[in-house]
Order: sequence, then structure tokens, then C-alpha cells
Amino acid sequence: MITARDFLRLAGRLAVAPPADEAQLRTAVSRAYYSAFHSAKDYLASLAVQVGHNHGELHRCLLESGHARAKIAGRRLADLHSFRVKADYDLRASQAGTPVTSQRCVELANDIFAIVDELDSTTARLEVKSGIEAYRRKIGRA
Repeated sequence: MITARDFLRLAGRLAVAPPADEAQLRTAVSRAYYSAFHSAKDYLASLAVQVGHNHGELHRCLLESGHARAKIAGRRLADLHSFRVKADYDLRASQAGTPVTSQRCVELANDIFAIVDELDSTTARLEVKSGIEAYRRKIGRA
């Protein structure tokens, strides 16, 4: 079965493999985003927080969790999502398919994986889960 880390490894290879054409580099951006998305989604699912395929909700849950490191992961995931949208949907955005952009996106994804790993401690899990629950109550989605 494929994992989020498999997507991250593929993104890393695509970002540096010669000859790096624009389609390859844009694909690296997309795979980097989806690796981080699935890593964060799996983490939230382990807390019994379901977000489905709603990318914005996943970012907001992390941002609104009240945990400093989760907020950083949420910001980085939202930034990575912006890169992914440009890479996949704006073919005129030439900067979306450069080696610098694709390598930066792989770095962002690696950062998100590292933060998610940090958040797996018992204390962090409790803080993140209770912060998300409070956020969802506040917006009427408890």
C-alpha cells in the first residue's frame, strides 16, 4: 500500500532528477503537497478528527488547534497548497515549475512531516485535539 512518505520520496526524486522539465517539476510540487496533506490528515484521524477531503478544513484545524507547532504545520501546509494550486492549475505561472520552487516544496513537506512526528507525543496529542474541539465548537461544528 502506498503511503504519504512514498509521495514525499517521489517528489524529492522528481525535484532533482535530470533532465528536469517543467511538467516534472510541477508534478514534484503536487506530490510534495499531497504527501504533507496525507500525513497531516492521518495524524488528525488518529485523534478522531475527521476532515475528509476538505483541504481548507485540514489547514484550519491545525492553525486553530492552539498548539504552536501545529499552527506552524498548518501555515506551511497552506503555503504548500498555494504552490500546488499554481503548479496544477496555472500553466502560465512559470515560477510554479522551477527547480527552486519544487525543491522548496519538498523542504516544506519534510518540515510538515517532522512537525507531525513531534506532535505524536501524548501531551501534544491532547493539546491539539482539545484545541480543535474548541475551535469546532466555536464555529458550530462540534
